Amino acid sequence: MIRGSVSWFVSSDKDVEVIKGLTSGYKVNVQLAFYEKKDLVFTEKCIPHKNRISSIHLPKHLTRQDYLEGGIVDNLRQQFDVDFFVVHPWADDLDRIVDVVVEREMYCLCLETFKVSKKGGRNALDLLAMYGRQFITPFVGMCVDFSHIETSVLSVEFLKGLLPYTKMIHLSTRREGVQHLPVDLKKTDFHAPTLITELLKSKNNPIREVVLEYAKEYYKTQIRDIFWLNDAIIRLRRRFGTEEEKEATWRNKK
Repeated sequence: MIRGSVSWFVSSDKDVEVIKGLTSGYKVNVQLAFYEKKDLVFTEKCIPHKNRISSIHLPKHLTRQDYLEGGIVDNLRQQFDVDFFVVHPWADDLDRIVDVVVEREMYCLCLETFKVSKKGGRNALDLLAMYGRQFITPFVGMCVDFSHIETSVLSVEFLKGLLPYTKMIHLSTRREGVQHLPVDLKKTDFHAPTLITELLKSKNNPIREVVLEYAKEYYKTQIRDIFWLNDAIIRLRRRFGTEEEKEATWRNKK
């Protein structure tokens, strides 16, 4: 079942307080994010709010060892009771990491798209060419980041081509080279509500989570937009979801 959430990178005690406000105050789902390995020292302080942690954005430069039994990913999975992760595909041993995840069958790892091919990064078509076979398993998928795709190719048709392999979306806007701006609920370079509607109403949709990933200075806007996103997901479930999903939206009213 698709869920909406907001992303928040944690690197200070102040960020932990934000997590508390998002999960306990606003009661929204949060993708808990770490940019560097050193930021994992704040993990323990976030555990009290794990009931609303829907997924985890892993820090960069993890190695194959971190994905093995008893490694960093296993510890996070157990601490927060989540089975959904996203990572920047920068690891030198990414092929071996993907093999480990598929072999273990313990959780789903999404590889995030980047705007261009460069050392340590992969764009959507690169990832598809390299891991398309693994993406159709339940354990590996693509995370399509709207700020990391050229605006000129960002269209319903392009995204539908990626849909069978996409298990997560990072939703934001990019303008004049500036990334992770709020989506325009009216219209800018593309109409985000239209794109999301077209993607989520597709049959056999593998997307499990749509994450608002705004720059931190747009915190208040992110709060406003998560309620729009959640309402949109509920309406789409009621119109296009399975009978079980339709029943759940009316039963839970959320």
